[in-house]
Amino acid sequence: MQLSRIPTLAPSAVARLEQAGVDTVPALLGADPADLARRTGMSVDEVRYLQETARRGWEEATEAAPARPEDPSRVVLKDDAPTARVLVAGAWHDDVPILISKGPDFDARLRETLREDGVLLRAKADTVAARVAGAWWENLPLFKERRGTDGLAAEVRVRVDEIREHRVRREETAAVTGDKRTFFQRLFGR
Repeated sequence: MQLSRIPTLAPSAVARLEQAGVDTVPALLGADPADLARRTGMSVDEVRYLQETARRGWEEATEAAPARPEDPSRVVLKDDAPTARVLVAGAWHDDVPILISKGPDFDARLRETLREDGVLLRAKADTVAARVAGAWWENLPLFKERRGTDGLAAEVRVRVDEIREHRVRREETAAVTGDKRTFFQRLFGR
């Protein structure tokens, strides 16, 4: 959604953000406040205020708008892949790493420290939470990509009954993220 479509954002602020290359709500929400403040000449507090105002305006706009059946937000798991495809706000995000929920305390700590995209997968669930474009998205329906005998892919709604973890080699992670460090090394800055 374009920033100009959020009525609670001042046109002058939108113009400054657009001059800095930020013209959509996901781009604003995913931006580092200090970096964006430097690029726009605003204070960090002003940027944070604009991020919160845009988030609220976006939530109100998406709640009021009827869901489009051809483009609903969702998470699509891929066979034997440590990543998923996530559709939020009409934009696809590919190769989003899958994180395994270890319980409410772990989830809360993860939400506070995670600075990159990820899908938080829980057992006994048919919806997930995902961090994409700098924002957490809750209750996203979970799908699995299935290939038919004709080779065409279809998305089938699924429920996770149990999670079986397997180690992903660093080379596989590096191919997806471009970073040879493990996810937790990146998370904790090592």
